[in-house]
Parts: sequence; structure tokens; C-alpha cells
Amino acid sequence: MINCWLKPVERDKILREASAAAATMIAEAKGKAETEGAKAMDIAKLAISNEKQAALVEIKNTAAILSVEIAEKLLRKELKDEQAQKELVQEYIKEVNFN
Repeated sequence: MINCWLKPVERDKILREASAAAATMIAEAKGKAETEGAKAMDIAKLAISNEKQAALVEIKNTAAILSVEIAEKLLRKELKDEQAQKELVQEYIKEVNFN
């Protein structure tokens, strides 16, 4: 036995100190893990939020592009002849409010 030369009181004291040191180390490691985990969660939430915003911007841009393309196709179809163009211009002029 390694501890045979120690008195039981000394041995118990060393064991208590080692146990306390181990408990302290475990508590510190848990605290550090919780802090790092919370930090990682915050970073992930921020990344998700940024990706969401980027996706929304992309959707809005795509919707705007599609709207313009649809409007262009409709106008081309409606304004095939010169008479239809003149009628559309006259209609817009009537709608304009000159103040």
C-alpha cells in the first residue's frame, strides 16, 4: 500500500482536499461548458436570423423581377398595334391629376 505510512487523519484530509478540488474542477468545467454552449447558441441564432433576412430579400427581389416581367408581357400583348398604344396613353392622361 502506498498510503500505509500516512496516518488515517492525514490520509482523510488529503482525500477530502482531493475530492473538494475535483468537485471544484467539475463545477468550473460545467460553468465553462454552459457559457460556451450559450455563446454557440447565440452565434447560431444570429446566423439563422441573417440567413432568414437574406432569404426574404431574395424572395422580394424575385417577386419584383417576376412582377416586372409579367407587366412587360401584358403590355406587349395589349400594345401590339398603334391604336391600342394611343388608347392606353389617353387613359393614363385622364387618370393623371394636375394640381
